[in-house]
Amino acid sequence: MSSDKSDTLELLIEFKKEIYKLGLEKTPSKTLYQEKYTRGAAPSPTTLLNRTGKTWKEILELIGIKDFKRVKVRDTSNMGRPEKVYDIEKNVVRQQLEEFFKVNRNVKTQKEFKELLKQDKNMPSFGKIYNYGYNWSYIKENILKVGEEDKRSKMLEQVVYFLTKEKYDTESINQFSLGKILQEQSELPSIATLYHHKIALKDIKEMMNGNNISSR
Repeated sequence: MSSDKSDTLELLIEFKKEIYKLGLEKTPSKTLYQEKYTRGAAPSPTTLLNRTGKTWKEILELIGIKDFKRVKVRDTSNMGRPEKVYDIEKNVVRQQLEEFFKVNRNVKTQKEFKELLKQDKNMPSFGKIYNYGYNWSYIKENILKVGEEDKRSKMLEQVVYFLTKEKYDTESINQFSLGKILQEQSELPSIATLYHHKIALKDIKEMMNGNNISSR
């Protein structure tokens, strides 16, 4: 028991040092501390709360901080970091996500995403990604969907390029004949693949007609 007490005391001493080191003694918000504290050296808010069994306010009182201002963080995503630094970091994480999903295009759920993140040592944690505003809904709409659109465009261009090069007439192509053409060309996607990426015969014909007009 005495060992537990001495450990907790040591924890509070380290916490107090970190609070003053970060200059948070007048505005010791748990949110700001969570974002700024030195991982691996100073105690985390969760550790402090669990070890002491007290509220954040009570923990602050234990280290002698009783009168402090409550700060309202307008945008909690950057947690008090300088705006330019935060923007740079956010852009880096965005680039990492785009590269990640170029390789992992078939991720469908947040659970799958989290599992893959754990296996990739080059990627930040899910929590860090979330803190930069990239929640799963945003990722699906603005990163995965964009990647799918790029893939769709390239696939459509690939098929149209082949049909145009081989001088197929748009009027003579129907669903059956297109399927047969694609089946004979192993480098081209199948009808089923086109359907999966929402590429219809109409889209192919429209692009072929556009190519014919522009080449005149």
